[in-house]
Amino acid sequence: QNQSRAGRSQLRGAYFVLQLHDELIYETTEEDLIQVAQIVKREMETAAKLYVQLKAKVKVGPSWGNLQDLDV
Repeated sequence: QNQSRAGRSQLRGAYFVLQLHDELIYETTEEDLIQVAQIVKREMETAAKLYVQLKAKVKVGPSWGNLQDLDV
């Protein structure tokens, strides 16, 4: 678990599975899904100070081929 800026939390686990170009894939429990999505989105959008704002998309699903957008 990345606790650098996210702080200590009550998450049961979010496991980093794969990085492919600009995509990150995590596995987590349904109970922790929203909190994990919020943390990952925030960290992706604020990873570096830039003059333009980066926007990250969050998608969820049971498999890579069945992902749906999640608005967090």
